[in-house]
Parts: sequence; structure tokens; C-alpha cells
Amino acid sequence: MKLMLQLMALMVLVTTLFTGCGQNDAENSKTKIYFIAKASESEFWQVVMDGARSAGEELGAKVVIQAPVAESDIDKQISIFNTAALTKPAAIVVAPLLGDSLVGPIEKTVRKGIPIIVINSAANTDKYTSFLASDNTKIGTTAARKMAEPAPTRGALWPLLKSSSPLARSG
Repeated sequence: MKLMLQLMALMVLVTTLFTGCGQNDAENSKTKIYFIAKASESEFWQVVMDGARSAGEELGAKVVIQAPVAESDIDKQISIFNTAALTKPAAIVVAPLLGDSLVGPIEKTVRKGIPIIVINSAANTDKYTSFLASDNTKIGTTAARKMAEPAPTRGALWPLLKSSSPLARSG
């Protein structure tokens, strides 16, 4: 899962950099992209932010990572988004806390020519550049099918229990 998240972040940054939305090299030697996650205290979002940071380093982009402390702080995420938009970055990658919370700010920012990549959770607008998320229904179906398979031979660990950490079960 960790590898998938890093690849997802890399794909978002590559897409952003090669769609012509980067700043002029004379203006800025590094393309600045804001990455606004749902919560800085979340282990899941820390992994996603690490992936975005790594992808930015590999691509030579300056990735500014910000997030509210908790997923309940919707006003803080809106404030972070609005502040990011004021800096006129090459793009903003955002995981909205609520479908409606960033509709106005996203639409206003897109009208200013700043690409918006929405990840993980949809925003209730179609005025964004790209949307990237996992298909949770398909993931659940695949997991259910795997769990319905006969258990491994005696003495073997069930495949889903090979690791004690959800982050270690990447691949």
C-alpha cells in the first residue's frame, strides 16, 4: 500500500509537471506544488505526504505539504487551501475533508488558471483538472474473495496476517 501511495503521488506530480502548468524557469527554478492532505496526525496521511515529498525530490519540484491536524478541522483545510491559492503555485493537490467544503475555493482557483488535482475523496464539483482515488468497492470485493479462499496449509499464516503493521503490507 505504501508503494502504491508513493506511485500515486509520483503520478500526480508527473501529470502536473507535463501538462504545461509549471511556472516559467526564469521566475522559479523549482515548480511549486501544494499538497494539502486531510490530517497531519494520521499515519495514513503521513505515508501519503512522504510519497509526495519523495516524488517532488525525484522530479525537482518544490512540494509544500500542509494539512490540518485532524480530519475534523474543515475550516483549517479551507484556510490552507485559500492561502496556497494566493501564492499562485503550479498546481494544488488536495484531499477534501468534505465533498462540499472546497467547492467554492476549487472553482475560484481553477478560474485563475491554477490546476487542481483532487485525490482520495471527491469534491462536489467538476471544475478540477484531475481526480485520483482508489475504487473502494473493487478493493473490498477483492479482499472478500481472497478471504473466502480456503485457508493455507496447517502451520502457515493467513496471507493477510503476515505483518503486524498495515504500512508494512505494501507491495
